[in-house]
Amino acid sequence: MAEQKLDFAVVEISDGILRGKKVISDRGKTYMSFQGIPYGKAPVGELRFKAPEPADPWPGTRDALKEGPVAPSLDFSTRKYGENCSEDCLYLNVYTPQLPKTESDASMAVMFWIHGGGFTYGSGGTDFYGPDYLVTEDVVVVTCNYRLGALGFLSLQTAECPGNYGLKDLILALKWCQKNISKFGGNPNNVTIFGESAGGASVHYLTLSKMAEGLFHRAIAQSGVCHNSWGLARKPRESAFKLAEYLGCKTNDEKKVLECLKAATPMDLVKYAKHILHDVDPNEYYTQNAFVPCVEPSGPDSVIDKHPDDLYKNGEMKRIPFMLGANTLEGLVMIALRGDPTLKKLNTETDLYKLIPVTLNVQPDGREADEIKNKIKTFYFKDGFDENNYVRALSQIYFLNGINQVIEHQSHISSNSHPTFVYHYVYDGDVFCLKTLFGYGHWKGTCHGDEISYLFKMNIFKSTISPGTRDFAMMETLTKIWTDFAKTGNPLPGGSWSPISVGRLPYMEIGETLTQKADLEKSDFEFWQDIHKIASRDKSNCKL
Repeated sequence: MAEQKLDFAVVEISDGILRGKKVISDRGKTYMSFQGIPYGKAPVGELRFKAPEPADPWPGTRDALKEGPVAPSLDFSTRKYGENCSEDCLYLNVYTPQLPKTESDASMAVMFWIHGGGFTYGSGGTDFYGPDYLVTEDVVVVTCNYRLGALGFLSLQTAECPGNYGLKDLILALKWCQKNISKFGGNPNNVTIFGESAGGASVHYLTLSKMAEGLFHRAIAQSGVCHNSWGLARKPRESAFKLAEYLGCKTNDEKKVLECLKAATPMDLVKYAKHILHDVDPNEYYTQNAFVPCVEPSGPDSVIDKHPDDLYKNGEMKRIPFMLGANTLEGLVMIALRGDPTLKKLNTETDLYKLIPVTLNVQPDGREADEIKNKIKTFYFKDGFDENNYVRALSQIYFLNGINQVIEHQSHISSNSHPTFVYHYVYDGDVFCLKTLFGYGHWKGTCHGDEISYLFKMNIFKSTISPGTRDFAMMETLTKIWTDFAKTGNPLPGGSWSPISVGRLPYMEIGETLTQKADLEKSDFEFWQDIHKIASRDKSNCKL
């Protein structure tokens, strides 16, 4: 099955022969790297705004030595159109500790990573997601690119343009894994999907989707679920029409709108998309992206055709081992994305007033909005404005509020055979991701995305974690927790990490030590339950 020559490795999969390469990690571990493997046809022409189609086979041997193009998007750090962008972006990467001698030897757990970036930025590339730490624990790691922004999530709410193409790309990539991953030593019957931020929300969506049935067996959602306010499109159809208007196609004819959008260049779609959300929802302040997953019209290819709350009520959540959690300073990323040079420029009164009603779907000028604003002011700022409490409030509003809703939902289906585990990541080390990129390294606490630095080698920073350091110890701890969960469905086999259940919500605090505690940020959770009751009194409350 697998022939190795010099520093190369050759594998034959269903579509043809691939030539990859051997890599030696910082820890001296040799693994095989196969990059830029096509899993879908280029979604261009008539395939734009359509579900993806499987890639065509190729003749001879295909080099799998470098990553494929990134989906059309702005570069996360420069905010300029990416240099390596192409609509022909449906490629994945496979990293394996060893190739099997026969297919029956394919027994390693598979960890399928879904990158974050607000459904608008990013890729599965090794700049941020080097597999070195995880493959050391003898798992097969898969990363992939999927469509982003308008090209990945624009919806006219019609059968011709339903939306969620990026999620459908992920489903196709998972189908590719079922078909081919055994050739790399991976067990197709032991696949864990995991992701952070928008990647975590994507993981959560796939656990709720009938289209992903049987494609994975465990799931980890890091700092993101589909209940987060940024994770579900509020006005998808209006956003599509507004984007067409920016492109010079102001019309009420949806067929003409679709023709206009299909004719636009990828660069123009990316350039104008960033203006759309504030045009269709002017009260929104921190959330940046209009083109995110939506509730689609019902159909045979619909990924999500009901609101997530209704899917839970209907019992459509997959009964599988599930792990989810958050970091302490999640809200700091919202400040960073706004580009505010200092938190002190923010006005508590003004920002809370225009922020809270939007996230809770209440009328900005209504009585409920006023009541909510005053309660939040009292709860978070009773002693006056404080930067730490502002970030704490943003963390709740944009991350923990949604995550706690999901924890509550999951508590009703968690059991010994398909447990749900909750974590709170509090380790404040010397290696971090977003705090470095945005210049908030002086802040104490774990920002949104900081845990990724201990799961993946971030080659963009050209630094290594040295053995014998506290950061090295955390890297070993975190990769062991994540890979043990992938292998067994338990993040701490033989340990004392209890799953949640109805009325009992334990979680593991992950710091320099592991400490099991109860009820993640209970006072905030109860406060937000009260806020949601107030919001539900607004007769105009709409879930979409």
